[in-house]
Amino acid sequence: MKRVSVNSVDEGTRARLKHQTLLQEFLQLQKEFVSKKKKLQTVNQRRETLLAEVRFLRQRYSYLSTIKSRQPELEQDSVQSQNPYLQSKTVKPKNFSINEAGERRPSSLPGSRGKGREKSS
Repeated sequence: MKRVSVNSVDEGTRARLKHQTLLQEFLQLQKEFVSKKKKLQTVNQRRETLLAEVRFLRQRYSYLSTIKSRQPELEQDSVQSQNPYLQSKTVKPKNFSINEAGERRPSSLPGSRGKGREKSS
């Protein structure tokens, strides 16, 4: 009978030891799983952030390239409106008849006295 009791005690301790080792392995695997899951989440978040940045930069590039393609037209328009020499060439010149040209007098001249020219008789 001693053998039966010794065998049952050995089996009980073996079972407890096996249970402890399996539990430790399970807890270790669970920790690894949680850490890898967190790492995967951070990698996915970084990936989503980078994709959003690429999307933004592509939109910005297309916007700036359309602006740049329009810019020479805008520069020509602004240069013509700012430069009086070019503006006078672009504005349709007025055709004055001989009579109208003679009647037209400047209101004041630099260095003259008074508001207008005075005729000396």
